Parts: sequence; C-alpha cells; structure tokens
Amino acid sequence: MEVNPLEVKELIVEIEKQAQLVLDKKGLLLELDKQRQGLREGLRRMGPESVQSLCLGNTFIQLPREKARRLMEKDLQECEKEIEATNAELKDQVAKLYEMEGKDKIKGMGLKPLSKQEATALQSLIR
Repeated sequence: MEVNPLEVKELIVEIEKQAQLVLDKKGLLLELDKQRQGLREGLRRMGPESVQSLCLGNTFIQLPREKARRLMEKDLQECEKEIEATNAELKDQVAKLYEMEGKDKIKGMGLKPLSKQEATALQSLIR
C-alpha cells in the first residue's frame, strides 16, 4: 500500500488544528477558574459594612451589601455554568483528537460527578 505524502500532511495539519482547539479550551478554563476564584474570594472577604464597593470593569460602584452579594453569587453561578459547558466541549474535542490520532478512547472520560442529591442518597445508604 502506497502512502500519499500530501494526504499524510493534510492529516497532520488537521490533527494540529484539533490539538490547538484543545489547548485553547484549556486556556479558557484557566481564565474562567481564575474568575471563579476571584468571585469566591470577594464573597468570602465581604465585610460587615452596609455598603460595599464593587469593581465592574474599570468602574467602582457602591451597592448595599445584600445586593452586592446577590450580584456576585449570580456571576459565580454563571461562571460555574460556563465552566461546566467548556469542560463538556473539551471532553468532546479531546475524544475527537484521540480518534484522529488513531488512539483508543480514554476510559472514564465520559464520567460525570454525582449530583448533590445522588451523593446524599448514597451517603444515606452507606450509613
């Protein structure tokens, strides 16, 4: 069987493109995680003052404590949803990359963590 060098080159280029997509998603996950950690830290360090100062972009805004907390919690939830969606996309892209490279699928790649309800049910069965 004769191998066409142009086909090999095209395959390598496609694999490299897919690998770059995977690296881009990993970079995005790092940025999102940094944002999530900043929000968690801000929530944790929120003082007892009735008015809190928040930095939104290049602007500082003073808001009542509860409103500031709700706003930060909402941002945190949105950030976590985006992280979950990006993780799912990353798993698909890694699986596609492995397929393109001719490797077997990674065992356990499709595993999902237990939800709070499932974990509670499991703990009640164990006790």
